[in-house]
Amino acid sequence: MFLGSRGTTHPEGCGFLIPQIKYLSTHTMEESDKKIKLIAKLILERLIGLDKWGGAHSELKKVLKSLPNYIRDSNKGKKHINKATKLLVNYNLLYIKPSTGELHVSLNPRMKKEIYEFIDEIDNDKLY
Repeated sequence: MFLGSRGTTHPEGCGFLIPQIKYLSTHTMEESDKKIKLIAKLILERLIGLDKWGGAHSELKKVLKSLPNYIRDSNKGKKHINKATKLLVNYNLLYIKPSTGELHVSLNPRMKKEIYEFIDEIDNDKLY
């Protein structure tokens, strides 16, 4: 067997390097999906608590300050927050409006039923 410069081997020994690829198992993908949905739920609950529906909006930074520090301060947490925000926008549950140089968010009042169903679904799945 040929041992490549990156520590990879090629079975025929012909000198080709096989790039090291880290495959994510489906278990880790499911775990990150659960974390993203949980963060999305926390964002929705915060906006519901602030009563930010439709025209009433709040800075995204302020809403994200309600998340725990270990999520906000880690690189993975920041990625999960971005994905959760995109998920909510794609589901049309969240409006994003650029205002005063910052992004402002509000809940879609036409999707009120779906927002509460999304929160209940996550609560029933026992993600935490």
